[in-house]
Amino acid sequence: MKAEKKKPSIITKICVFVAIAVFAAGLIAATISYQINASRVNQYYSELSISTARHVLSMLDAEDLLKLREVCETEEYQELRATAEERDNEEIIEDYLKSKGVWQQFDETRAMLSNYLRAVDDVEYLYILYCGGIGDNRDMSLIDDDTTPLYRTGLYVIGEEELDDADYTMEVPPTISHGEWGWLMSAYVPIYASDGTLVGQVGCDVLMDEVMKERYQSFLYILVVAVLVTILITIGVYNLLKKNLVEPLERTTNSLSRFLPSPDLDPKKSGVIDMEAGGSQEIDNLYQGIRSMQLNTLKFFNDRK
Repeated sequence: MKAEKKKPSIITKICVFVAIAVFAAGLIAATISYQINASRVNQYYSELSISTARHVLSMLDAEDLLKLREVCETEEYQELRATAEERDNEEIIEDYLKSKGVWQQFDETRAMLSNYLRAVDDVEYLYILYCGGIGDNRDMSLIDDDTTPLYRTGLYVIGEEELDDADYTMEVPPTISHGEWGWLMSAYVPIYASDGTLVGQVGCDVLMDEVMKERYQSFLYILVVAVLVTILITIGVYNLLKKNLVEPLERTTNSLSRFLPSPDLDPKKSGVIDMEAGGSQEIDNLYQGIRSMQLNTLKFFNDRK
């Protein structure tokens, strides 16, 4: 004969339900709070990156930048740039740009970017580059700040994957990316010459490594708190149910199993329930109902004597 499969108790079912409900509610509330906070932080860095790029644009001479770009695009310059990088010699680049008549404007623009970058704490990178267009993820670096070697001028680099489909002929909205330079909030504004030629873009990157680290740590903290709160509430519910439901029911059930009419039909000898049921009003009602049924049973037998 097969042993009867033990069913989960009512207290187990209720505690499981409470644990799931509390954890889900806490997680939802925490996630909403996290997203609101993250949105506010992102908005600040978004406005900073795009406003900085626009401000720098207003201080640039597009015609001079176009001349610089045309110089950097030549095969002669690209071979010279590779040699300068190989030898770690910046003078090669400086002498060449001077010979082409673009050095002075290059140097002034570079100094302006460097000073601006040092004046704004939250901006990590400020530069001028040329991006070909949608689907072309090769970017030519034109001017960086003075901490960057000169031989990076004219260097083709692979852009961030998140910006592959960006249209650089227009303003590129601030975008969070993660790559070789860490977590960045990047924004770009196009530079146009007077004849409508696309010269390049002003790029502004705000470093978000610390922000993202704190964000993930905060979310982990929220998860830990949600688990702890769930455990504490579940323990409290378990103890409450045990005291007010399970134990009174067990006492009532044990007393009920001892009921057996005695020959003289004495209530006490017959095992009629006679105790404090405890618990809630519903448990007390159940107790009184069972006691009444047992007394009526004895009365029935007594009347048939």
